[in-house]
Amino acid sequence: MKLQPAGLRELAVTLLERRNAPTESARLQADLLIEAELRGLPSHGLQRLPLILSRLDKGLADARARGSGIWRRQAFLSMDGERGLGPVVVLNAMRIMRSILGETGIAVAAIRNANHIGMLAYYAEAAARDGLIGIVMSTSEALVHPFGGTEAMLGTNPLAIGIPSGDRPFVLDLATSVVSMGKINNHALRDMPIPEGWAVDGEGRRRRTRTPPRPVQSRRSAARKVMGLALRSSFSSRHLPAPILHRMCTARWTTPILPTRAISSS
Repeated sequence: MKLQPAGLRELAVTLLERRNAPTESARLQADLLIEAELRGLPSHGLQRLPLILSRLDKGLADARARGSGIWRRQAFLSMDGERGLGPVVVLNAMRIMRSILGETGIAVAAIRNANHIGMLAYYAEAAARDGLIGIVMSTSEALVHPFGGTEAMLGTNPLAIGIPSGDRPFVLDLATSVVSMGKINNHALRDMPIPEGWAVDGEGRRRRTRTPPRPVQSRRSAARKVMGLALRSSFSSRHLPAPILHRMCTARWTTPILPTRAISSS
């Protein structure tokens, strides 16, 4: 069955409005989900809507919140998302940052306590279309094992960069895992085989299955070439604590990757 984007968008908006989301906020959230679907990224599309609605129903998310910010420095905004919908909070932070760009030329926002912000390219491209360079980063709980390892120690650390370039901005959107959890879940929901190399078991063996068992879901590998980026992102966004660093230096690896001297806790 094929469904039209306009109808799906209105359905999502209606469901969000029934949970006290202002129309503008509901449309922002719905627009991001539909845009992900149209770009062939169902992992960040409508499959996330039931979870968003569930969090609203349980009071874990506030449909009316837009986030509040404090300028810690002249160009550094500390943003409390107040449990708001991710797209609403991020775009509000971007609006606030734009207000000082004429004076500072650059602005940075650190956002906490917000819900899932979805496809990062959405925000980077929005900045680029306004003639700005947009860099968007995020992190997560430990979901990914380092390349060659068997234990989840890193977040997915997605990164998107948007640069103005004529009518079509240049946008780079990537993450430090071989595949996102959303893609694995999407294949499972559609009863599609999980491609080989997307996930490994606790012994580091590659798995190919239709419904990935729970241990497999938490063991997505960081690609070899982005391992350094994964570490840097983790340091920048949440400062890996010493116990994690120690585990990374002493963990069991399926292939050599990080000598102990390469990492310190300082």
